[in-house]
Amino acid sequence: MKSNNIVIGGILIVVGILVLASNLDIFHLNWEIVSRLWPAIILFIGIRSFFPNAYGLLISLLLTTIIVVGVGYVATVTGQLDPRDFLTTTQTGNHQQFTVENNESIQTASLKIESGAGDISLSSGTDTLMTAEATSTIGAYTLDQDLTTTNADLRLHIDNPNIQLGPQNHTLDVKLNSNPAWRIDANIGAAQGRFDFSDLQIEQLTLKSGATDVNLRLGSIAKEAQVTIETGASSTDIEVPQIAGVQITTDTGLTDNEFNGFTQVNEKTYQSDNFESAEKKIFIHIKAGMSSITVNRY
Repeated sequence: MKSNNIVIGGILIVVGILVLASNLDIFHLNWEIVSRLWPAIILFIGIRSFFPNAYGLLISLLLTTIIVVGVGYVATVTGQLDPRDFLTTTQTGNHQQFTVENNESIQTASLKIESGAGDISLSSGTDTLMTAEATSTIGAYTLDQDLTTTNADLRLHIDNPNIQLGPQNHTLDVKLNSNPAWRIDANIGAAQGRFDFSDLQIEQLTLKSGATDVNLRLGSIAKEAQVTIETGASSTDIEVPQIAGVQITTDTGLTDNEFNGFTQVNEKTYQSDNFESAEKKIFIHIKAGMSSITVNRY
């Protein structure tokens, strides 16, 4: 085997191990600091020109490493460089709080969430119309409000999320008032989502996600709920109440579907045994790629 191939292969292996370890949170490289080492490439090319023979690549790599380490040592001794700067810790991010005051005359409300990645949760549990707490290193949230006497339209969004290499700290926790009838549109990207709507009157829910892990619990307060789920490579667990009549329609690719307590009525449609007789109904429309989808009744 040629020495050139050995050296190049060794470099690729080392770089691959470093990137893999960083992605698995074993440690995190500060890529901004690492990128400052680019002049070493010029140094390596210059040294290589003096050693064009078969072992020149190995010699050039060794001399370049010695010079870079030597310069780094001098910078450390003089206080210009801290070796710990090559590693990063998880960023804490900016903390934001939002509150929309409630008006008892509000009968209907809509909430649109546009996020990028992270850990997102929605549930009931506030006397205000909505409260939200966000911690994000990928950008700041903006809350838009359009309130009338009987209706509220809310939009919580991050414009142009700045998703970078390395660890991110992005969480969003939203609490909703249980009195209005809600229409929710959530585009959560690559995120882990936990949605507990068991105590909310959900008339319409649209959930769009990419590579995600989603847990969704629905209630039976609304007379009819329309639920649309569009996912990519994801794992989605859905819970529906036994008292509600539920119909599931699917448009799926390479998916592993497990609909417990449902009867398949045609190629793409499943129904609970009480679908026709139940007073409250839930219609679930699923469009998925490579996904695992489970629906259970509670």
